[in-house]
Amino acid sequence: MGKWKMIRVSEEVYNELSNIKGDKSFNDIIKELISISSTKEGLDPVSFDKAAWYSFKLVTTVTFLKAFVQNGLKDKVKEQLEMVKYVTNQIKERYGVETKEVYEIAKQYANDGDKESMILLNEITKAVIKYIFMKIAGLKVSA
Repeated sequence: MGKWKMIRVSEEVYNELSNIKGDKSFNDIIKELISISSTKEGLDPVSFDKAAWYSFKLVTTVTFLKAFVQNGLKDKVKEQLEMVKYVTNQIKERYGVETKEVYEIAKQYANDGDKESMILLNEITKAVIKYIFMKIAGLKVSA
């Protein structure tokens, strides 16, 4: 048997490890976690592909909405808002990521065309994409 070293972890981390380790030793579970995090094994490439697709759909619908607003194409804006609603609902259903704010800010931007609304729309869109990828990586999404 090799040499042993002690590592200190917070009580919270210790409790999390205790919850997930099952019949394995702490040593085995830590080695497994290191392996997963360093090689990304265990993360399904199909899930990443789908997440990339839904992220692309969201960015595309928001981008078209912004272009239609900026060019004063009111009929297209109305259609595109429905598309934003459709895509955000898909994301919420498939990933459990809250997307209501994207649609609400998109409506606000469609009505006022304000630069501040556009910045907010960009930020919330980016956040939703981040949360999609966090979900498929098994990370907790707190917002």
